[in-house]
Amino acid sequence: MGFSGSTKPKDQYVNLLLVSPDFFPTRGGAELRFWRYLPGFRQRGISSQILSGTPVARKLRAVDIESKWYQQEIGSLIVENTVEGFPIRQIRLPDRGPSKRSIILNKELLRLCKESRYCPDVVQFLSSLPPSAGIYLKKLHALGIPSVFAYTLPGKHPSNPLKRILRKVSFRSLCHKLDCIITASIATKNLLLQMGVKSRIEVIPNGVDLKRFRAPQSESERMDLRAKLGIDSKSQVILSIGAIHPRKGVDILLESWILLAKRFPDLHLYLIGMRHDLNASELSGFSNRLDEMVRASNAVERVHFMGYIENVDEYLKAADVLVFPSRREGMPNAVLEAMASGLPCVLTPFIGLSPDLGKANHEYLLVDHDFKAIEDTVSSVLENHDLQNRLGANGRKWVENTMDIQDVLNRYAQLYKNLSKSKI
Repeated sequence: MGFSGSTKPKDQYVNLLLVSPDFFPTRGGAELRFWRYLPGFRQRGISSQILSGTPVARKLRAVDIESKWYQQEIGSLIVENTVEGFPIRQIRLPDRGPSKRSIILNKELLRLCKESRYCPDVVQFLSSLPPSAGIYLKKLHALGIPSVFAYTLPGKHPSNPLKRILRKVSFRSLCHKLDCIITASIATKNLLLQMGVKSRIEVIPNGVDLKRFRAPQSESERMDLRAKLGIDSKSQVILSIGAIHPRKGVDILLESWILLAKRFPDLHLYLIGMRHDLNASELSGFSNRLDEMVRASNAVERVHFMGYIENVDEYLKAADVLVFPSRREGMPNAVLEAMASGLPCVLTPFIGLSPDLGKANHEYLLVDHDFKAIEDTVSSVLENHDLQNRLGANGRKWVENTMDIQDVLNRYAQLYKNLSKSKI
């Protein structure tokens, strides 16, 4: 079944609809993770379709500019196509305003759900759910369609106490209209419980493809990859993965880089992720500060802003250390994939850090969110091959035991099948 209908017998699959304001094309996060899940879902009898909006201005990529979709009318159909066998419908959303974006997307969702040729067994929401989504969740329930929400990132709480309370009450009310909430860690589940959420909560970790994300099988493979990526065989490489945004902590990493660049003349810093700071006027001061720190390092040519790339696995195999200085996260796939690749990881204690993410100083190193502490720890990793090997081996073993994508896919498929049986 898809947006154009299907002749497949109903009892042979569960029809899943994934909904996100900016799923297509994927830009990372939960959307990219679920896109990678789709072939595994299909193998397990889950027929998946996607309803996507268009990204906010700060998430624009070259492909968006080239397609000129942003010139179309708000609410109009941008894409109705099948990509890699999965039906995708994309609706033009406003560039700003989460509530307005949510209303337009959810109106289209309800329209599709009421069509006789297309009605999902389960709706899975990704990304955030603003308060305006509540009325549409009620209507989904009235149609007898179970709704699931992937709560991947703890929300940012307002500094004003009254606003903080109101936001908590609003979010809790929204959660109670869902049939199930999926979190990637026990820590995130506990946050929901502390807010008084009574809905069903399932903890399903983020799956990692252990065949794609693995350590190089030989030094020759690693050197061949470096040659392919344009990395000198004698260089040392720090890798950081995540959008260029204040929440991700790239500013404190670049402050550390000023010291590291002087200490290691052959060291390079590769920053993989969209530059949100270049597409958002409110981040102009942050962007200017990053540029100033890069210049202050006197190693501009050794800092590489890579943007969004598809071959992250190759850079993980070619690098010497991953630094993840985020301030607030869920269960970060960048760290899981680095561990699976046998790459030593240095993390800061971000909001949302869970014991589900292995053990500090065994699978990864945990360091204060301080530029000098980061510089000292990264230096110790770069100078100690035994430490690199130990962290890399421990991280890989831990991911193998806890985050295998095959186990994760089985759990998702079983959840969707169980929920679909409750459909009225």
